[in-house]
Amino acid sequence: MKLIKKASGKRTLKLTKNEWVAIGSKNNWLKKEAKTYDSGLFVFTEGTSFQTPSLGTVDVLSIDLETHLMKVRAQGREFIMDMDTYKEVENVETYLAGKKEEIRRQEEEKQKIIQEKEEGQRARYEKQQLRVNRVADMDYFLLTGFIAANGTITAQVPPHKVDDFEQQYKEIKGRMPREKSFEITKPDSKWLMQYRVHLPKAKVDAALLGIMRKLGFDPKETQSQYDINDTKYVIGLLEMGFDIGKTSSVDVDVIETYIQDKYGDDAKVAYIDGYMY
Repeated sequence: MKLIKKASGKRTLKLTKNEWVAIGSKNNWLKKEAKTYDSGLFVFTEGTSFQTPSLGTVDVLSIDLETHLMKVRAQGREFIMDMDTYKEVENVETYLAGKKEEIRRQEEEKQKIIQEKEEGQRARYEKQQLRVNRVADMDYFLLTGFIAANGTITAQVPPHKVDDFEQQYKEIKGRMPREKSFEITKPDSKWLMQYRVHLPKAKVDAALLGIMRKLGFDPKETQSQYDINDTKYVIGLLEMGFDIGKTSSVDVDVIETYIQDKYGDDAKVAYIDGYMY
């Protein structure tokens, strides 16, 4: 059963064929000419009529989408019909009190199911994240420590994305980015926000390059540095406590504590090893 409001302002009740048959058979007023067929659904609309063996012609006067009450006229009188059972409602106030309580309980149950589903999905995701290969985990935190001691984080933002960038940064850091801490590109040079990590070439050896590649990064070599172009990875660094600019200026204790609390002692040791690399 589906309740909709049309552009004209009229409200319409739509039932599937099975719903129509079940209700009509139960109430002993199923009749072929009572059916209005529309795209596989049976339809009642305000201002229309339908036929029943027991009531004859029933005029639909109004439909209440919230309470599932339908005001109708039949056999020379007007009365209220319950759209869920298609039976007359004798005491509307009592019905509404019970119906609203039922709707409230249904909504609470619906929200509870949604919340439990979201929490379950979140728990599974976090479990999957922590189930990643342990060696790769330790390499990740070793690289993070190396970046904390030696890296630089930059952000390039096209003019039409500045507001989005500032809002995203504020959501992560709890404050707006420092003035001129990011580069605003020419309109025709960059169409997406881009975060990068820059590492001094003189301090990056073959083993560290191997770790970066094993973690799925593709460091770009320039004359004086290696660049990691991975916005998602840098956003993760910002969440840990890093900031745009020279990473040596960040509070390494804050990052260390974050890693220990969220990932454990081994991750913290790997981070310190990378910091001292």
